[in-house]
Amino acid sequence: MLWKKLVEKALRDESANNAEPSLKVQQDNDAQRRAYPRRGQDKCVSVINDHFMPIENWSMSGVLLNGDERMYNVGDNVDMTLKYKTSKGIVEIAQQAHVVRKGKERIAMEFSPLGKSTFHDFQRVIDDDAASQFAASQA
Repeated sequence: MLWKKLVEKALRDESANNAEPSLKVQQDNDAQRRAYPRRGQDKCVSVINDHFMPIENWSMSGVLLNGDERMYNVGDNVDMTLKYKTSKGIVEIAQQAHVVRKGKERIAMEFSPLGKSTFHDFQRVIDDDAASQFAASQA
């Protein structure tokens, strides 16, 4: 009798696991269509024309800002400075971008092609975060 209950439970668990793949497939598709993963855990802001705008998330290919979307039109080119707080201080990265989407107090911008030094600056921010997370996990 116990064996039968264990088999039934295993079958229920297996069917529950099979019910979730559509969610996993959607997450995989989102990750596959992006050139770089999104990062939302970094402490960072953008500065555009002396206006500070919080960064909701960013990747090596673009940024999603929180702010007044009425300030920009889709297609606008923008010079911005991204400021990241790292363990070694503030890293400032100057970058050009253009507005690809806006709405609900959010502005999505795609970066112009990154120069080699800009790419390395972004990578330095990512590496610092990885090192900080590793150090925290060892404490």
